[in-house]
Amino acid sequence: MVKETFKIFFAFICLCLFSACGLDEYIVIDAPFSIHAPEVTSYSTYSEYAESYFKLKTIDTGTVSSNLKFVGTKIYYKIYKYQSTMASHNSSISSTVSSTNAANSATQLIETYGYKELYCGASPFNTKGDEELIYIRLSNYQSELSYSARIMNPDSDNVAVTTYGIPKRYGGNLTFDFGRSSQDEEHNKIPQQDDEDVNFSGSSTDDDNQWYVSLYAVSVGRDVSFANTYSTVTYLGSVCIKDNTEDN
Repeated sequence: MVKETFKIFFAFICLCLFSACGLDEYIVIDAPFSIHAPEVTSYSTYSEYAESYFKLKTIDTGTVSSNLKFVGTKIYYKIYKYQSTMASHNSSISSTVSSTNAANSATQLIETYGYKELYCGASPFNTKGDEELIYIRLSNYQSELSYSARIMNPDSDNVAVTTYGIPKRYGGNLTFDFGRSSQDEEHNKIPQQDDEDVNFSGSSTDDDNQWYVSLYAVSVGRDVSFANTYSTVTYLGSVCIKDNTEDN
């Protein structure tokens, strides 16, 4: 009887210890959802310029664990000189997203391929709150407001409900209007070899005046130790920006 009582008591103690300590909780954050993802072409018609925008839906903060504070949805980008290099990197990232190591896709994006945070004005763009539609157009087409460079929360017809501001490159000083450098050489600067957000590697017969920009979105949470947790990344698409024309 004493022996059986001891076994029960021992089992109870173990249960209490495991309940108190618990196992490490593996938290998964839902990724944003892409709604409109443009793909690079040598844009030459008005209708293609009209399609040169990115649109996504952010996650509901209710999907995040109580042990993790939702930081928001961040947008990352990279400027490439060669389309083939961009395509290769995108393929590699896509393979990671669809693999058992999907949680590492954000690390690969940021640390391996050097993607930088998209800025809105002087600060990194970061959405907070419940599900929200986000529209991003990197560069301007002519002088039409509907095709102007901006980040906004749109209605179903892509008309601004809330406008966050103008998308800027890493650091918040430079725009993506490479073709308008003659209007503002300081802020509309054409990408340079030593820019942190530009990849010059590769070779092809691409037009020397063309640049390729690839965008991804990721949901970010922060735990009590202030360590970030990322969702898998969501590919938002890519566009071509020419530095010898104002219309992009």
